[in-house]
Amino acid sequence: MKKILISFVVFISLTSYSQNLQFRWNIIDSPINKSINLLKTDSPENFIITSHEGDIFHFINGTWHDLKISTDLKLNPFLFYVKNSILIASATDQKWHTHFFKRINNKWVKYQFEHDYPILKIFDNGENIYAIGAWGTFLVLEKSGWKVIDNPILNHIQQAAADQDGNIWLGVLSESVYKFNNGQFTAYPFEDNLKSNIYGIRIVENNSVEILTDNRIVYKFFEDRFIKIHTTNTSGWNSPSYEKFGFVGFDVSPSPTEEIKIEVPLDFKMVNHIFIPDSTIIIASRTGKIYIGRPSNLPQFINLAETYKIKGAFNSNPVGAAFVDINTDGFTDLFLFNGNQQDYSNFYLNNPGSPFTDGADAFKLLVNGASGNFVITDFNNDRLIDLVISTQDSTCHFLEIHENDGATKFKEKFSISLPKKFQSNYRRNLNTFDIDSDGDLDINISEYYGLHRIIKGGNFFIDNSWFGSKTQIDTSMWEVTSGWNVQTIFADFNSDESNELYIANEWGKNKLLFNYGGEWKDEAELRFKNLIRGESAGAAAFDFDNDGDLDIITISDTLFISLFKNDGKGFFDNVTEQVGLNSIFSPYIRDASKKNICLSDFNNDGFTDIFVTLNDPDTDRNYLMINQSGKFFEDYSEEYGIAYPSVTGAIAGDFDNDGDIDLFAFSDGSNFLWVNTLDNNNFIKIIPEGTISNKLGISAKIWLYEKSDDQEILQGYKQIGSDRFGKNQFNDLTVHFGVDKDKIYKVVVKFYGGRTVEKFDILPGSTVKIREVNLLAEFFYSTPGILYRFFREREVQYNLSIIVVTILLIYIGVMIGVKKFRWSSKSAIAIASINLFLFWVIYIASFDSHIRFIKYFVPLIVLGMSLLFTNIGFYWSSRIYQKRTSPLASDELFSLLRNFSHGEWASRNLNSLILFMKNWGNPNDTSYANQLKNRVDTYNQITSLNLIKIIELAGISDLNLTSLNPLSKLILSINNDLKDFQAISSKERAHSLALKFQQLKMNISLMLREVYSQYSCDPYSVLSEITENYFELFEEKKIKLSIHKDINSEHSVLIKPYELADIIDNLISNAVRSFNHPSNKFISIIISRKAPKIIIEVINNGSIISKNDYEKIFEDGYSKTSSSGRGLFLSRKILEKYGGSIKLIHSSLKLGTSFLIELHEGNKK
Repeated sequence: MKKILISFVVFISLTSYSQNLQFRWNIIDSPINKSINLLKTDSPENFIITSHEGDIFHFINGTWHDLKISTDLKLNPFLFYVKNSILIASATDQKWHTHFFKRINNKWVKYQFEHDYPILKIFDNGENIYAIGAWGTFLVLEKSGWKVIDNPILNHIQQAAADQDGNIWLGVLSESVYKFNNGQFTAYPFEDNLKSNIYGIRIVENNSVEILTDNRIVYKFFEDRFIKIHTTNTSGWNSPSYEKFGFVGFDVSPSPTEEIKIEVPLDFKMVNHIFIPDSTIIIASRTGKIYIGRPSNLPQFINLAETYKIKGAFNSNPVGAAFVDINTDGFTDLFLFNGNQQDYSNFYLNNPGSPFTDGADAFKLLVNGASGNFVITDFNNDRLIDLVISTQDSTCHFLEIHENDGATKFKEKFSISLPKKFQSNYRRNLNTFDIDSDGDLDINISEYYGLHRIIKGGNFFIDNSWFGSKTQIDTSMWEVTSGWNVQTIFADFNSDESNELYIANEWGKNKLLFNYGGEWKDEAELRFKNLIRGESAGAAAFDFDNDGDLDIITISDTLFISLFKNDGKGFFDNVTEQVGLNSIFSPYIRDASKKNICLSDFNNDGFTDIFVTLNDPDTDRNYLMINQSGKFFEDYSEEYGIAYPSVTGAIAGDFDNDGDIDLFAFSDGSNFLWVNTLDNNNFIKIIPEGTISNKLGISAKIWLYEKSDDQEILQGYKQIGSDRFGKNQFNDLTVHFGVDKDKIYKVVVKFYGGRTVEKFDILPGSTVKIREVNLLAEFFYSTPGILYRFFREREVQYNLSIIVVTILLIYIGVMIGVKKFRWSSKSAIAIASINLFLFWVIYIASFDSHIRFIKYFVPLIVLGMSLLFTNIGFYWSSRIYQKRTSPLASDELFSLLRNFSHGEWASRNLNSLILFMKNWGNPNDTSYANQLKNRVDTYNQITSLNLIKIIELAGISDLNLTSLNPLSKLILSINNDLKDFQAISSKERAHSLALKFQQLKMNISLMLREVYSQYSCDPYSVLSEITENYFELFEEKKIKLSIHKDINSEHSVLIKPYELADIIDNLISNAVRSFNHPSNKFISIIISRKAPKIIIEVINNGSIISKNDYEKIFEDGYSKTSSSGRGLFLSRKILEKYGGSIKLIHSSLKLGTSFLIELHEGNKK
């Protein structure tokens, strides 16, 4: 049969007590494309495989021989047994009966014996061959054929093993274990009455028996029963003993005294294995493959793309990739750039110890990858990874900016249209660096060619500033960079602390541009010996020989790989042949569909290696050129396991954080995640964190020194961003150095902003973050950007607007309440707090809504309605309260003000305070101090309380006093000043208080005038209105009325008009009733002024009142007529309220009866 052998190197880690072995593997494709089982293995060139369906093949010296049983029976599944030259098979028919076969003279012969139940295992004890199976099946093969052994077992016999004494141990489902010896069966129980499946039985040292259950518990036979010895540790069994993500671990014992732990990749899909004494391991797989491993002293790469769920779809078309930490969790994520317009480019998020998570929901990008490029950058300088993508639509070419929001998603993208004159050019590459040294990463665009591929391209820049908010297109370097450009490197080649530009050109010579005072000049002809047109496809700069300067490597369509060694001053020699890189060559290199390189230290020896991929009509493979101490490169791709299949491109990074560099490679229809199994501690990782310069540390230089005695020996040099090759490929930005695990190191980082930072005594296995400045300086440098980016966010602007409007609404609502309804400070604060709390509850509840009206406007509407209803409630309650209390409060205020103004105690207290404050004496004078204290105490205990009462009454009265607010503020100020009387220790403060007390008196007088004006009236107008109502009655009764006014219209009287009207009306009514003669009846009213009072005298010539009744007539209820007797009583009470009086002056026939009313002058409104 045709030999099917694919040499493919994969890995398996094997360790013993004193060994740490790697395995180099060959994969053999078997003729069976389904799950197979290793039956017998004598050597890697001689083994037998089987399948449950009856397939059986014998592999001898590279050839497969089909040993399948030929029968008309429909049999399945099959079991096979082989030992020495004996080959036996059993199979179950559709009735669950078992048939047996034996291979004799290269032919299968069927036994006549047929068993009623399925067989589960065929084995031997060194003398006889046995079979076990369902429902207590136990058979022995004798010379005459198979024979049933009678036994007491009723359930399925799952496992069996024979010890050194010939005893056969039988494991029974959900029962105990039986020992069979000389026809006798003995049952032995488990200590915990086990009811489980038995996975295996084995014989260990001292002929002891151990049982492994399907839940990975091990029992050992001891004193006639099985006792539990440990859980989960299945060391030594042909089953996994432990798991590590991507691998399954088990143990093998090459010898009784040696135990080796083996880790097998899950992608092997192992069924079983056989370990050969020469340390060769053979594994059968569920995919039909055979893995043959031999020890190797080199690390290996395992493809675990399927295990990590990033293998890719069959029809996918990845054209780029990047290792980046997109969600800032400290683990390297993967970005895959898709070339199919209908498919998303996507991030895959790294979850340590588990598969990558598809980040499509968070970082979903649909771009025209086939015509586009991308670059990893930090566009807005916030230390988060952003994406810039060059793409196009039906109208124009443009850049899409995708800014990372730090919460596992991109913000809404924005675009930058490219200049119209460049619209016909083909964008070949994007790169990022700070060309203008302003701390913001700019975008370099390499244009390949123009219209009809005739017009040369060039380089221009997106000049980025103000944290990504301000961009402008800089085409000033277009002419000097003119060419068919494919890539631009920005790095320091001559160690002058200034970066140069190296431009790879496909149809012309490559350029090396130096900056002289802002003018860029191409010096490639001067600095490269025998410079020729290289037809370059890409380039990278790295220090291959660890001499502290950047060398240049290119790939072209003519020479393929070229390596140019830097002499330290920016002059280069071609050393390609000298270092052995010319060994990678193909005569069809110009027709290669894939050619690419990826640079990193894959074996942690401290020197940068080169991963190369090449696909042309002659070559279709990858190369791993291992750097031999900077002297030459040697291909170890087959030894490391990554020679095949060839891929389109690759990126490097330690995605699993185990200290070695892994490779992700992409190709049409399939991706590869080659996990490096070096797993040693020979590394140091450096993460530079810029502040003054760009945050990602792009263009930062890093030197690694070994500390040896008093010397520091350079062990490595890198400049971040310079070693990126080609387009759409980005290695992890973490700087990785391979080191000696027994040494101590020093790291020097020179940031692009110019600051140098050193770290000492770094041990291997360390990951070191190096900040450009200390945390305090970083805070001050970063705060403007943080604030700018924060307030620039549209969401933030919306939310801030909502908050401002909320505060404004609450302020307006509360101020309305304070002014209109006299809310106290406590009430205002309480109402504001309740409404603010209500707003936040509604706002938080609606925050995740995608409907803007609900998210932004509903909380404001609820808040506005709450404030509106609160004020409406206070309005109606105040209306009701005012109807009930306002007149009473006004009257009480009137009385209190009148008493306060006319009372000598108040005036005397205020006047004395003014006098003492104006004539400030010595506070140490005890007599003076005591007198002043007495007056202050009087104010605090009496005067101030009355003033506060005045303010309260004025607030609830219906008088609408303009003097209220100034008076209340002044009283509050005075009371605050007098809280600590001892604090008044200066003459200036005392004089200030004196002025306030004077102002207080003025404000009280102002309020008094305002209140008096509300309680004043024109007495003549009142008299005129009253007498008009009596005109007809006087005509009828022939009563003569006369009114004499001895005052002008400027004077008013302190009484409300309706109350004065009631008093006059009562006097006139009484006079009319007193007339008892038919003629010469008169009533005379005289109004006069006797400052500060107004006198009203009412005279009539009616009946005479006895002198004894002069006072009695003012008593409540006193009357000699049919009246109520209350008129004069109420009149006196009303007048007393205003400080007025009424009395009967005289009553005689000659002078008549005369009532005299005295009232204080009022105030005009």
